[in-house]
Amino acid sequence: MNPFHRQEFDLLEFSAHLSGYFDAFEISFQSVFDSIIISGPSIQGCLRSELEMFGTNLEHTCSHFVAVCSKATNVFPGYESSLFVPSVTNLLRDRDRNIDVLVAQVRELDQQVSRQQQEYDAQAQSCLELSRQMEESTSRAMQLHARIKEQEELIVQRQAEYRRLEDELQTEAAWARSRQGEISVKDDLLAS
Repeated sequence: MNPFHRQEFDLLEFSAHLSGYFDAFEISFQSVFDSIIISGPSIQGCLRSELEMFGTNLEHTCSHFVAVCSKATNVFPGYESSLFVPSVTNLLRDRDRNIDVLVAQVRELDQQVSRQQQEYDAQAQSCLELSRQMEESTSRAMQLHARIKEQEELIVQRQAEYRRLEDELQTEAAWARSRQGEISVKDDLLAS
């Protein structure tokens, strides 16, 4: 399939498509083939040509269809089979030119691939560096979390110790007040 064709038809499809637009049409078959010309500067006169016929099953042996079409059925020109061989055709030269074009395209594609590979490698390195930084940050965060948990446990222990000491202080203060009251009573007795 030719990538520049919008649609490719077989003979029946092509005929059906044309019949939707034209009252009269005749479909011919076209083949593109390589040719060889053997000539030299000393050869004068006409060029002898020989065409190997393709046989009678042209629909299957030819590569293209050509249609002569008309909107009017009474004006339909006839035509004969024809062969056109351009004088500038040089198969080897054309092949070499095509190879050169393809080599240049391959070289350009290789350069594009190389540039894209470099970009990919740079992005991969950047991703690896970000991943390393993320691991370090995660490790630091986990260490900080562990230290916070230790500090919270220490605060709970200190609060419990503070309450115990406060209770002990209140108990001793109550004992001291009761002793103070006993001393006051004994002082009063001694003074009297």
